[in-house]
Amino acid sequence: AFNKIANVNIEDCHRYDSKNKRFFSWPCGEGIGSSIPLSIRDLSGKRIREIIPFSEYGFKKDDLGPVAVEYNNGRFYILQKDNLTKITVVDPSPADPTKEIYSLSESMKTKLKDQDTYPYSIVMHQKTKTFVIGGGHALVLLRFDAAKQIIESKVIQDKELYANFLFPYNGKVVYQAKDGLKTIDLATWKVEKTLPGKREEEITLVNIE
Repeated sequence: AFNKIANVNIEDCHRYDSKNKRFFSWPCGEGIGSSIPLSIRDLSGKRIREIIPFSEYGFKKDDLGPVAVEYNNGRFYILQKDNLTKITVVDPSPADPTKEIYSLSESMKTKLKDQDTYPYSIVMHQKTKTFVIGGGHALVLLRFDAAKQIIESKVIQDKELYANFLFPYNGKVVYQAKDGLKTIDLATWKVEKTLPGKREEEITLVNIE
């Protein structure tokens, strides 16, 4: 098994699932960012099946780019980049990965229609029922209910954010802003702290939650 892993050739972005001895893969790169389909591959790199195919978001085969795949904190998040109508959350840990769909209410679709929701990163915090989407110049916070309907939103503007760094911890989320690290309380959705620092500085945070 270790020889197969060492010699596997997967051009797409991928994550190795050591528990179930398989890979999860999705297209990525310059020009498309990250994209569906999200697939399972065996240890040789052969595609076994697609978990999130193009058809699940209403696109034809090989239509790369419009729907993003992001991985954070043990889950995959799938959402359309320029038309946020739902967020699909995939838990890859079971032998048969589970899939949950969080839909926007009609009022939320209208409210967010002109917002930049391009996901450079995304996390979900179950206790406060909050998604955080890190975009180019803003964070979009979304609250969902027990029926997995997104019913509330808040946009926190932050110039030149490009939030590819979101770190959930103890009911808060830390993100990399232009002028340092900032902390948001996910219960109140308020920015609590700013830790000064330059983007060029290397910062390592360890999640022990």
